[in-house]
Amino acid sequence: MLLHCTIIAKARRRILSAVFLFAAFIAGAQQYNFLKYSVRDGLAEAKVSCVFQDKEGYLWIGTEAGASRFDGTEFENFDATNGLPGNMVTAISENEQGILLATDSGVAVYNKGKFSLSAFPASEKGRTISAIAKNEEGVVILATDKGVLSFVKGKFNRIITSTPIDALQVSCAYFDSKNKLWIGTKENGLWRLTENNKVFTNENFPDQDKLANDHVRGVTELEDGEIWIATSNDGLFSFDGNVVNKLILPEKIRTDNFSCIHKDMFGDIWLGTWGSGVIHYTKSAFKIYNKQNGLDDDIVTCITSDRQGNTWFGTFSEGLVFFYGDKFTA
Repeated sequence: MLLHCTIIAKARRRILSAVFLFAAFIAGAQQYNFLKYSVRDGLAEAKVSCVFQDKEGYLWIGTEAGASRFDGTEFENFDATNGLPGNMVTAISENEQGILLATDSGVAVYNKGKFSLSAFPASEKGRTISAIAKNEEGVVILATDKGVLSFVKGKFNRIITSTPIDALQVSCAYFDSKNKLWIGTKENGLWRLTENNKVFTNENFPDQDKLANDHVRGVTELEDGEIWIATSNDGLFSFDGNVVNKLILPEKIRTDNFSCIHKDMFGDIWLGTWGSGVIHYTKSAFKIYNKQNGLDDDIVTCITSDRQGNTWFGTFSEGLVFFYGDKFTA
């Protein structure tokens, strides 16, 4: 259990000591609120594809050069040379089997210091997993470039509905509070599925056609049940159960090119973008973090939060970023 992990500053301007990764930081360190971790700090690669915190508190980072596990002080790296079956790690989650890592060979499961591989069967080879979703019952869904798979006890099962989702390039998957499964695709918009006894059925929703040609990169649910949809070609949308509306951001931070969306433990919304940094929505107001105010990379590939409410960004070329306030350090 990670109770007292520390973040040690590496650069001259990071004059921090004994900063607790998943707890609190000491007085006097508040002016350094944005820390970057790169290859020179031990990260496997600077291009980060996914970030996930496991139940023990470790932070797992997926890259194209393997996976890194971070305890707050040091990175432990895994690749094809020390047990990970495949270097490309595109999504990470956890269930009763252990840590699930989506690789170019299938799903690797890390448990008690060892990897096991659930390899794609011959009929499913060549797939790339873009995201992993899991509901309260532990159902694991894999979004791939060739449809959607469920992953049960190491076995892959193709999800086939009345709409041929299995033929689409799927970029994200998300379970809402009503256990509806939202499927975002690369060129065919957003789909909603219902699940009953692990059988999925396509369920149309009002105004679905407004998103028909969009590349949906992420879906999340607000505290009031409204669904927000981030696209990489058409901006940000909301769905209140009846109408899909395009959300118009303030002019100074307006962009249509989103890469991901994340809701933190406080109900705040974080949006990664392709070229505009990070947009934070809280208390009905938007705020942007980018190169102009200290962020090293304006392409943010993924966002997550740890159990203490700190926010972590994965970037396209500048590694992992730890954010815990309104100021940034390089």
